[in-house]
Amino acid sequence: MVLPTMSVRVDPTHHGLIRDIATALRSRPELPDVLRDVLQTQHEDRVTERDTDVLQRILERLANEEEVSRKIMAFVENLSDRVKVLETATAEHSRPAATRQRYGRIPDNIRQKAHQLRQEGRTYKQIATELGIADGTVHGIINKPRAE
Repeated sequence: MVLPTMSVRVDPTHHGLIRDIATALRSRPELPDVLRDVLQTQHEDRVTERDTDVLQRILERLANEEEVSRKIMAFVENLSDRVKVLETATAEHSRPAATRQRYGRIPDNIRQKAHQLRQEGRTYKQIATELGIADGTVHGIINKPRAE
């Protein structure tokens, strides 16, 4: 749709501002009402300050967003603490017995059971899981005879 043109005589320093206002008026249908309200408020009150209603709404939204961000951060920190506790508990319980009792002598019944499971065709990993010892310990039991 072709819009009518109009001429306005203003100081050359304001030409860019007038062009920007005209562009905004064409693209944003709600802007004429907002500008009219701002101009009427300033004219009626004889005040040259900015209309703070719009600014106040923005500040309120920022405060709400900040509050939501604080709540989210507290929730994330809580979850992080809970995950750390779970990871620590899981790490302590999932460590093989040979790792927990480093350099300790492996009992004969564990050695015999490891050999028996290997003869049944179990993998080192399966034996380690069943006996609660490290894979490397199973490898050492099976491949190296016990020095007495």
